Amino acid sequence: MNRKQNDLKFFRYNLIENESTLVLNDKNETWVDAYDFFGSPGLFNIDVLNSDEIIWISERDGFKHIYRSRPDGQFINQITRGKWEVNGINAIDEENQIIYFSGKKESEIENHIYSVRFNGSKLKRLTSERGSHSANFSPTNNFFIDSYSSFTIPYKTVLRNSNGNSKRMLAETDRAQFDEYGFTYPRIINLFTDDGARLNAMITLPHNFNSMEQYPVILYNYGGPGSQMVSNRWGAGNHTLHQYFAQRGFIIFSFDNRGTGGRGKAFKDMAYGDYGKYMVKDHIDAAKYLQSLPYVDGDSIGVWGWSGGGYLTNMCMTLASDYFKAGVSIAPNVDPLLYDTIWTERYMGLVEENPEGYKNASVLTHVDKAQGYLLQIHGTADDNVHHQHSIHLAKAYAEHGKEMEMFLYPNGDHGMSNNNFLTSEYKADGWKNRKHLYQKMVSFFMEHLSNEK
Repeated sequence: MNRKQNDLKFFRYNLIENESTLVLNDKNETWVDAYDFFGSPGLFNIDVLNSDEIIWISERDGFKHIYRSRPDGQFINQITRGKWEVNGINAIDEENQIIYFSGKKESEIENHIYSVRFNGSKLKRLTSERGSHSANFSPTNNFFIDSYSSFTIPYKTVLRNSNGNSKRMLAETDRAQFDEYGFTYPRIINLFTDDGARLNAMITLPHNFNSMEQYPVILYNYGGPGSQMVSNRWGAGNHTLHQYFAQRGFIIFSFDNRGTGGRGKAFKDMAYGDYGKYMVKDHIDAAKYLQSLPYVDGDSIGVWGWSGGGYLTNMCMTLASDYFKAGVSIAPNVDPLLYDTIWTERYMGLVEENPEGYKNASVLTHVDKAQGYLLQIHGTADDNVHHQHSIHLAKAYAEHGKEMEMFLYPNGDHGMSNNNFLTSEYKADGWKNRKHLYQKMVSFFMEHLSNEK
């Protein structure tokens, strides 16, 4: 992979001859998701079969699909195709020439398990229940364990045969324990931007909702390149935490802005070069949509997020501060020049080739536009997003005469746990910090957004 991460080469190396041969080359004008070649737990995205054929995944036709090549790299065929995405390969039955994979063929917000022949024929969906499914196949590929859930159905684990037929329920979560607390559940809506882009969104209404009343809104999001918040699964959008707010008269809203994943390469590439551009544009349109709803208090819209979501919060509280009254930013990436090159350069290109993009994507550039109430939280031992991000932001706020609150967790890592794995207090301190953080967030939003005060 080159430094710009848009030219990925896969080689075959001959130990005897001490020479390498280029087998596959995947290029893109923006970036190539290299991790798709090496997969994640339970999935693999490139495999050399016993027959020496190569099964691999690429976005070369605009959507993530499965391809088949000869050992010398000569193309054989594209196995899956269409305006939908393959998530990953679960298993390969080489003898019967069948691939089992997960994907989003029927819906961008659901994940199902499928089978397909090597030649691309007999594509079959193996899971029928609405929601998000993950599969773990047996060594013989005759069976798989399917774990699935949806917005309203907590996790179930089912044993299925290779045709998708249910053989045994292995585990099932009783939803009654959540209903006893009066949980309300998200529903899907479509959000349209001023220039006509369709975005997937989900809204959770307060307990004892009355359409004749007006409620404050907490917008929770991440919004980073290739991410996906709106997914039909149990707990999507930090659902359990947000029930606390729903019980206190808040509406919870999340959506996937342009540049996020699950909808093809062109949609995702809108984050390239300035990952904050469409993030801010779309959050302004989301705020306008919320203000148009008769049951929303348009003057009481807040936003919060963690890590990339913290960055999003800071951008909303500067460039979109006319629409957001209060924000809680946790462990945020404030300036791309301060963050990991492998992540930043993938989506921004090289600094010397894109100075304006880096400048525009930095929160520090826009602090002069800050309004409203901001709570900034960081751990001083965060080895993912170093707490210098929040320190730089505090300095910029002071220099521009702007107000913000900040709280630091000493020795807290990116999740606010005590960053000392050698101590027995590590886990306990982590839960103490998290509880303290949530209490601060609740108090902050109750003070600045809630009618209860």
